[in-house]
Amino acid sequence: MSILQITEYKEVGNEITGIRLPVAQEPFVAVQQVTISGTTAQSAAFNAETRYIRISGDAAFRFRVGLDPTAVITDTRMIADAAEYFGVTPGHKIAAITG
Repeated sequence: MSILQITEYKEVGNEITGIRLPVAQEPFVAVQQVTISGTTAQSAAFNAETRYIRISGDAAFRFRVGLDPTAVITDTRMIADAAEYFGVTPGHKIAAITG
C-alpha cells in the first residue's frame, strides 16, 4: 500500500511588493495522509479555509476531486514522488487509486 499526502493551504504567497507568487503561503491549514491501493480511497473533507492543496504520493496514482469523488484508472495521473498544487473548494475531498 502507498501513501498520498495532502497539504492544505489558505493562500498563495505574496512578494513584498504585493505581487502574487505561484507558491503556497505557509503555514499550512491542515495535512492529511491517505492510504491508497488499487481500490479508490477518499480523504476527509478539506478544511473550511482551504483553497489550495499540494499532493504527492510514494507511488504513481490517479486522482479526482469533488464532493464525493471516486478515482478511476483514467483520471489525472501523478508520478511517484512528485508534488503538484491545485486550487480546490472547501469541503470537497480527493480520491486516489494507485496506477
